[in-house]
Formats: sequence, structure tokens, C-alpha cells
Amino acid sequence: MLSAYAVFATCVIIVFNGTGDSGDSILHFLFAQSAPDHPELYLDHWAKPVFTLLASPFAQFGFVGIKIFNGLVVMLTLYLTYKTAEKWKINRAAFVLLFIACAPLLIRHTFSGLTEPLFAMFIAWGMYLVSREKWLLTCVVISFLPFVRSEGLIVITSFGLLLLVRKQWKCIPWLLLGHVVYSIVGWFHYKDILWVFTKIPYASKNSIYGEGDLLHFVDQLPFVIGIPAALFLAVGVISLLVLLIRKQWHPELHALVLYGFLSYFVAHSLFWYLGIFNSMGLNRVLLGIMPFIAIVCLVGLNALIDLTRNSKVRLALTVLFALAILTFPVWDNPSAVHWKRDMNLSGEQSVARKASKFAKSIEGEGRYLYIPPYISMALEIDHFDNKKRADINPVTIQSVQSGDILIWDNWFSVVDAHVTQEMIEKTGAFRKLRTVKGMQEDREVIYVVYQAK
Repeated sequence: MLSAYAVFATCVIIVFNGTGDSGDSILHFLFAQSAPDHPELYLDHWAKPVFTLLASPFAQFGFVGIKIFNGLVVMLTLYLTYKTAEKWKINRAAFVLLFIACAPLLIRHTFSGLTEPLFAMFIAWGMYLVSREKWLLTCVVISFLPFVRSEGLIVITSFGLLLLVRKQWKCIPWLLLGHVVYSIVGWFHYKDILWVFTKIPYASKNSIYGEGDLLHFVDQLPFVIGIPAALFLAVGVISLLVLLIRKQWHPELHALVLYGFLSYFVAHSLFWYLGIFNSMGLNRVLLGIMPFIAIVCLVGLNALIDLTRNSKVRLALTVLFALAILTFPVWDNPSAVHWKRDMNLSGEQSVARKASKFAKSIEGEGRYLYIPPYISMALEIDHFDNKKRADINPVTIQSVQSGDILIWDNWFSVVDAHVTQEMIEKTGAFRKLRTVKGMQEDREVIYVVYQAK
């Protein structure tokens, strides 16, 4: 299975030129690529210090490098989760490979610069170490989880709960190691020993992205892991709760896996419902706990197959379920992977490339001003070199120098920078040179290239 996944990943990287998404995926890549020239980027809380550190060597080979990195990360997640299920003696352990590898959204987002795959790998690593009763090493690894994604602060509690249940009292303080290490390292840059808390970008009671339905992530589960897996997940949760009620206690499955999944899932549901911590309600956040999800799905699958004692029926159900999980991503359904659309550059990126190509052809030595991170890739410039580029914002559009080139778009510039086309043209400081339009699914994409007079 791992060999088959390696072949699949290699083919995807060679054939398709997509980037996973047009925003965070690109920006994480740019942080990792530029970190050797701007060492302070290794300590950027938004970029995630551990992700930047590990991905940086791969990012030096371009976006293909970051795809290879995340492909290898997912392979490790597959291996570690499988070996954990096997060590815990859960029947049909190989199914966790299918639950993870065939999750439609993970297929789309593996080959990107997103941090969810590495987060999942760290959880799988922690589970694997737990299954080997390497308690101290488990704590060391998991202590760095918040520096892969901020939700690591939630997941750490599930490992802490298991340590309490297993009476590994002496190991619990080691869950703070990651914070201690990065507090000390970051002090030399920030001059603030508490920067690991004060610089968290999501520590806000309000979200600029609004709020949504409490059951949003329940509705999104089929789009993340597929309908078959979502059904097995529901059965798995119920089965584990029934075992808990019957006092058939399995510390690892209940304190770590079930609690880890539910606490993470409920937390994100509340963040989006209450409109806090800058939640956008992105369904991809669930990819970060795929090892937990895969184990719970496996429990649910076993519960259904084991309803019958007939060996032939069990075999038939096993084959049927395997085929359903394996083929679901290519069925004609809303959750399926649409290879041409999902795995290639988006319509927005195509428009950005055209606008960037034109901007690059303009004579002059002024700076570039823009928000969409993909433009840095298209222009092939250092995204963090202040002499070459700057973000658009209400201040910079008022203080440009002659020759500066501004690239405005009708999404990032408006949503993230709060700069409208009208605001730019009212300054009287720019000449409009070209407008490039296209479509991103059902949304019109507009890029406008200006030059300062």
C-alpha cells in the first residue's frame, strides 16, 4: 500500500501543477523558501516555526519541493498510524491506510504548502510512541505540536489525559518542552520570553470572517473524508461510547483517540459558531486529526462487519467496504476529486499569472505592491524583501514612489487589506495600465495593474 501511494504521489507531482489553494498554501511555502535569507521567519507564529524549519530545505527546490515534503509526510502518517493500529491489535488495521489515503480533501491538499499534513504526522508519531509505551519521547514530540499548528494546544490535552490515566505523572511536565525551547530561542529576536503566547495570531475574541452554523463541520465531514468513511466514523464514535458506558475501558482508544477527536471537533465547531479565534470554518482543519479519525473509522468498520458471525459474509463486507472507500474519491459526487480542476492551478492563479507577466514587462525599478502571495511566485521575487515588494494597505497606497507597480485584485486586496479599486483611483497617484479578468468557478476574478505616476 505504501509503495502504491508513493507511485501515486510521484505521478500527481509530475502531472499536475496545482498548489492546493491560492492563499495559505503559497504563503507557507514562501516563508519556508525565504527563511534562510530572513532567519526571523523561522520564528513567525503564523507560519508555524516547526513547519517552516522542516519544510525549508525542500522549499529551496521550488513549489515541487514542498509537494515532495508533504507527500513524504503523508507517507509517514500512513505508516505510523497503521503500525499503531496493529500494535493495539485492532482488527483489519490495514483499513486505516485507506481511510487516510483516500480522504478526498487530503488528496487535494497533500500536494500543497499547507500545515495540516505535518500536524497529522506529529499526532501519528505520538500515537505510535504511545503504542510502544515510550512515554517520555511521546511528550517531547507532542510538546512541539502547537508550533506545527496552534490547535496543538487542544490535542496536547488528550495526550495529557492519557498520561494521567496511565499514571505517568513524571512525564507530564515534558509536554511543556516545546514552549520552553521556543520561548528561549525566540527571546533573542522578540525580547519577550512570553512571545509564544503573546504572538499567537488567533488569540482574538472576534473573527474578521464572521460566524456560522454550529453543525458546519458535521455537514462538511463527507467532503473531507468521504461518505463511506463518515458513516464508519459515526458508528465508531457510538461504538466507543457504548464500550465506555459498559465500562469496557481502553485507555488509548478512549482517553487519547476518542477524546482527541471529539475535543478538536467540538472546539472548531464552537470557534466557527461563536465567530472567535479568527475561524474561517475551513473544513481542511479536520485533516490535521486524520490519524484519530482513521482509528475511530476502523472501530466503526469492525463493529459493522462483526455484527455477523458468518465468515463468508464478513469477507464479502470487507471487500465491499474496501472498494467503497477506495473508489469514492472518483465517483461522480460533490465530494469527489475533480482532477483537472482541483489538482491544477486555479482560475484565479491563471489570471494572476497573466497580470504578473504584464507587470514584469513594465520598465522601471520601482517596488511591487500587492497582496495575493501567488504573485511573488509568478514574479519570482523574494516575498519578504521590503526593497522589492510591499503589501497593499490604506497607508502604502498613499505613500508610493514614482514607478512603483501596484497589482490589485478583487479578493485578497479587498478582504485581507480592505483596499478597494475606488480607494486606489481616488488618490490620483496611479495610472491604470491593464485589467485582466477570468473566472474562479462561479466567481469573477479581476486583477488590475497600476503604475505610480
